[in-house]
Amino acid sequence: IAYENSVKNKLKSINLNSIKNSFLLITGIANPKYLVDYFNKKGLDFLHLKYPNHHNFKENEIKEIRRQQKGRKIITTEKDFGRLENYFTSNELFFIPIKLKFIGEMNESLHLKLKIISDRIVINRLVVSEHKTTKICVWVLKNKVAKNRKKNKTLVW
Repeated sequence: IAYENSVKNKLKSINLNSIKNSFLLITGIANPKYLVDYFNKKGLDFLHLKYPNHHNFKENEIKEIRRQQKGRKIITTEKDFGRLENYFTSNELFFIPIKLKFIGEMNESLHLKLKIISDRIVINRLVVSEHKTTKICVWVLKNKVAKNRKKNKTLVW
């Protein structure tokens, strides 16, 4: 999994390189380490509020987020964006889209099929977590690898 270089909401898209001020990062995912590392590597200034995986935000937590916000933009995962979007405006709340990144050789046909699957997942919001997106693509790859073993080919993801 890789992250895009922009944050989005239903109305706007902002390039991460243009974010100069501190922002509030809100995560309700099992392991936010990769996302936190991504923002740190980009040299971005943020305050991280970490919640448990699949967290449903309560009114008092929304008040605490607003207290911590102090005029900053809020960036979250697409999954948590869906849980928070009713509480914040399009000037306040954004999500960081994920994209799939494959390592190693892959034939053009398989690459196109996986791209179509991942695009459909994001567009139709069929999958609401990075983990499920990964599981679907791993399933596709495992089936493809099993077929390719007979031909002595290996795919690395």
